[in-house]
Amino acid sequence: MNRMRTAGILFPITSLPTPFGIGGFSKEAYEFIDFLHDAGQGAWQVLPLGPTAYGDSPYQPVSAFAGNPYLISLEDMIEEGYLTRDEEIAEHRDITMETAEIHSMSMEYFTYSFMDRFFGDRADDYRTMHFEDSCAFLPYGSMVDEFQHIVYANPEMTPQQRKQVWKDLEKVYRPELDFDGDPFFGEGGWWQRQGHIFGSPFYYIDYVLASVCAMQYKVKMDEYYVAAWQSYLKLGRLSAKKFYREELREVGLDIPFEDGTIEKLVAALRKKVLPEDAL
Repeated sequence: MNRMRTAGILFPITSLPTPFGIGGFSKEAYEFIDFLHDAGQGAWQVLPLGPTAYGDSPYQPVSAFAGNPYLISLEDMIEEGYLTRDEEIAEHRDITMETAEIHSMSMEYFTYSFMDRFFGDRADDYRTMHFEDSCAFLPYGSMVDEFQHIVYANPEMTPQQRKQVWKDLEKVYRPELDFDGDPFFGEGGWWQRQGHIFGSPFYYIDYVLASVCAMQYKVKMDEYYVAAWQSYLKLGRLSAKKFYREELREVGLDIPFEDGTIEKLVAALRKKVLPEDAL
């Protein structure tokens, strides 16, 4: 049999983009097939399509005959009348982490008044410690993010070069640090303790963004607790219905990475921690 050589790809259907976090037999799949045809590809090898079990590995299906229900197109189900929704399908089915972390970090401030029940006459010590740690985290989290952008953009860096990058960034973001001549941490080794750099690259900045929003709630609740709480509840109810910037504006929060936000926040927080004659 005369067979011509052909090109193709290995690409799991679940990697196709959809609004639901996992690819399936949707219009995106058909569009991808058209793309392969136009690109002159002759084969598309996919991973097994059975229903997955523990770990969601396609190579460990619970059945060799059944199909994976995750691959069913929800849009097609709606068009055929098998599913109905009261609202339009949102592009994202879940809130992103820079939004999700706002809820937990803000709650830490909202519960300040309850700390007396936990720490008794040392509740103020806890509140001071928490507030100081939160403030100190902002430059550290930003430093982790910048470090990641540098080293991931330059994979050819040697271990010593990565340490030097971290050491240089510490001078910018944490100039108060003094490792007292420690031969490892003093030479830029601290970054190796930060597990997020290895396991969740570029996630750390989400903590920073959320912390800035949480601090804004701290300012608001000190001025008018009820209004701050209502804004917090509204943010929770919005969930994934809108995008990040739009949600923050709707609940009265400033966008962390827009010009003037940090300056405004620092000015408000300084009034809380410094006497009037020091401002």
